[in-house]
Amino acid sequence: MVKKIRVLFFLITAMYLGACGEKKSPEASVQPTTGQYFDVVGFVQKQAALLEKEKPGAVKTVSENQEVTETKKITNLDWQEELETFRELDINKPAFRNAYASTRQPDPNTGNITITYRKKPGYDGTVQYLSVTTTSSGQVLEVKGLQESENILLRSRREMKLQCHTENGTVRVTSYTIKGFQKPIIFGALQYTIFTKIG
Repeated sequence: MVKKIRVLFFLITAMYLGACGEKKSPEASVQPTTGQYFDVVGFVQKQAALLEKEKPGAVKTVSENQEVTETKKITNLDWQEELETFRELDINKPAFRNAYASTRQPDPNTGNITITYRKKPGYDGTVQYLSVTTTSSGQVLEVKGLQESENILLRSRREMKLQCHTENGTVRVTSYTIKGFQKPIIFGALQYTIFTKIG
């Protein structure tokens, strides 16, 4: 069952990256950064390191075409690998300098603040928006974003969300969701959701 979850996730990721022409490299984590927007890569690295240290288990649920196909509790996860997909929401690359417009929305009831970065017309890049919600003191509550890509082989869309909780001053990811749609040219359309609850 766990293997099926991993295989499905691998196929989804591989097809998406192949269609976008984006390939991972050992140098990916040290690419130049502008620091203009929220540091997704740095945040994910810190969370993965914290999870590697604490080694919690997780319950992973996979749905295909709105039907749950797998639910499994998993231990001994590679957290760097688990959170790798969220690094793709990185918009702090030199090619994206000034490519995103930001809006700031305070919540009058909770004091939380949501900053959303939306891609401006005319710019390349698969990330359509990145949204970060923090407490009034700057502790991250949620990170979410949308990727879209289309070429002659594949039309793809992915919504990703990390949800966090602060305990004793330390921010921890508590769950994450990847919802996607794919329509390869030679196969039928696939809608999928991968939800992971940590702990």
